[in-house]
Amino acid sequence: AAGAGTGAAPATPQDDIDPETWEKVQQVQALLMQAQVAQGKQKKELMERLKVMLEDPDVLEVMSAPQSPDGWLGVSNVELVLDILCQMGLHATLPAEGFNAERQAVLSEMSLRGTLGSQIARLEQQQLYPDSIINSREPIGKEHIIKSWTIDDVRAFYDQWYYPGNMCIYVVGNVNPRKTLERITRVF
Repeated sequence: AAGAGTGAAPATPQDDIDPETWEKVQQVQALLMQAQVAQGKQKKELMERLKVMLEDPDVLEVMSAPQSPDGWLGVSNVELVLDILCQMGLHATLPAEGFNAERQAVLSEMSLRGTLGSQIARLEQQQLYPDSIINSREPIGKEHIIKSWTIDDVRAFYDQWYYPGNMCIYVVGNVNPRKTLERITRVF
């Protein structure tokens, strides 16, 4: 997959943002600074201008993205998350070292199934998806399988079932749909 596993982050915020959007983001930042010191009618007018500018999905995505370690505003982590999903879903190495430790972690998670919180979540799931097969299956698996499978069994399962035709990617949040679809296509 083109771009998969590159992990390359943009060198500057502008490398991942088109110039027109970056200009709007800079305008929003300037308006935010002005609004912090403004009062009364002037502050209200500035806030109205900000509201209109933030209706642009590209600007909203940049403004709502977390800051980078270098303090850059708007360095979106969407592509990084997609890259991680691609690695897990299509390129997992499944090393033998640590396999038994991971098995124990999964079994430990299974022991939480009987808690009140998990029972409530199960009831909610049954209400939300009454006709779905998900109500008869646990995503974490069955205990006897977790205990008995070898690393070779896990690899065979992965090779058989983990491929693009069996995957769905849901992206929720302040993102631009067109740009996000382009990113998914690039990474996968």
